[in-house]
Amino acid sequence: MRTHASASRTGNSISARARLSSWKMSRGQAVEPALPAYITNRRIHTGCCSGIPSAALPPQIVTETAYDITEMPPIGAMVRDPNALVLRSDTGIETFNQFIDSISELTFGTQGVGSAAHTVTLMLSAVTGAFPVNRLQFVHYAGTSGAQTGMARGEIDAMIVGTVSSAAQVAASVDSAQLFCVFSSPANATEYERQTQYYSSAIDSVPDLDRYAELTQFIRMLVTPPEVPAEPLSALRNAFSKLIEDEAFRQEAVDRNRPITNPGNYETVAETLRDRAEVYGSEPLRGVFNDAFS
Repeated sequence: MRTHASASRTGNSISARARLSSWKMSRGQAVEPALPAYITNRRIHTGCCSGIPSAALPPQIVTETAYDITEMPPIGAMVRDPNALVLRSDTGIETFNQFIDSISELTFGTQGVGSAAHTVTLMLSAVTGAFPVNRLQFVHYAGTSGAQTGMARGEIDAMIVGTVSSAAQVAASVDSAQLFCVFSSPANATEYERQTQYYSSAIDSVPDLDRYAELTQFIRMLVTPPEVPAEPLSALRNAFSKLIEDEAFRQEAVDRNRPITNPGNYETVAETLRDRAEVYGSEPLRGVFNDAFS
């Protein structure tokens, strides 16, 4: 598996030659795996923030941490939406089988080592067994916008993005890109038929795609520190339930391109955390993640 990093590049006052030199120096640069999420979640777990904090928790459990996120009481999930594959049109790939057969020829973009895009791409190999993980090639950027710009420049060929609405925005922003496949469970697959050429539930040639879709579903969830008392925790959960039903709030979320899609209550989030903690922490995923992030 080949991988290198690329830093974000901005600033019109810098010459093209300087930007190119900076970019070349950044390739191969070490990137701390999922560092922002790690720091945020640890601060929440230790309760070092003022008041009773909550935060969006990334849907990944991939590294050794100083906290156990299954001990962090969930409030609920704002979003439970599939990931989707954005692919450059000039790759000449027309079917999902062609995509699998061409894996070693493609370069995948991520938001950084250990990011959601990095994790779910590795899992496409580990969960389905459709291709060896060492056939994957990555370019790691400092955020989604960097990867998006990299795709426009032709530095990367593909990127798995969550949610579907975000993936659609990435595809629409790059002239030569398309929303190629949505990784959706059978129950929700038809909801995305009009947005993409393929959806994973309709693909029979690759085993365990449904399980892959389930394990990689993008979940924007809210949690609290373990020691939050029962009464305020209950109040937070009740307030969350009312908030996601509020039409004005939901419309504001749509206006900000962050729609509330398929929300879930705290029990649903707790079940998801337990499932992913068990699967992500076991082989083969544990070994794949350790190798990729070391």
